Amino acid sequence: MDSVYLFILTIAIIGFAIIKIATSKRKNNYKPKELTEEQQREYYYSCLYNSLVLFAATPQYLESLGSPVFNPLTELEAEFDYAFGDFVFEQNFKNNKVKESLRNDLIKFKEKVNNISSEIWTLEKIATESIWMDIRNNANEILNKMGEKRREYDFSFTTIIYADNK
Repeated sequence: MDSVYLFILTIAIIGFAIIKIATSKRKNNYKPKELTEEQQREYYYSCLYNSLVLFAATPQYLESLGSPVFNPLTELEAEFDYAFGDFVFEQNFKNNKVKESLRNDLIKFKEKVNNISSEIWTLEKIATESIWMDIRNNANEILNKMGEKRREYDFSFTTIIYADNK
């Protein structure tokens, strides 16, 4: 068993080295866009907004967002983790993008989401489980309290970096 493991590890290392050499020969012209202060504030707000939109979305809308570069379940979790992380969460209040009166609603929402069992983080369960229906309604209520009429994912700050640098 040890020799099989070493063989697989060796192949993986060689494969990684080949990929590293091949990609290092390409000229990478990608430079991250620098955001103004206002754009940074908009970005932090878009994180919270997108997180709530994904939780408020119907399963059909989530499925419609799926593509080779956008996995709705991965985005649901990633947007939530980022938007409800301490820094981004607090920036939305500090920058007056979200009313202070919504803090408790958002904290309760975060607690509800954090209490969802990992076994029901599937599109099928999002459509049928009562906890997901409650969260969907709660996300919609918060978006309404934020004064948001739209319910579409905001791709404004999405950047796709193509592997072949084209």
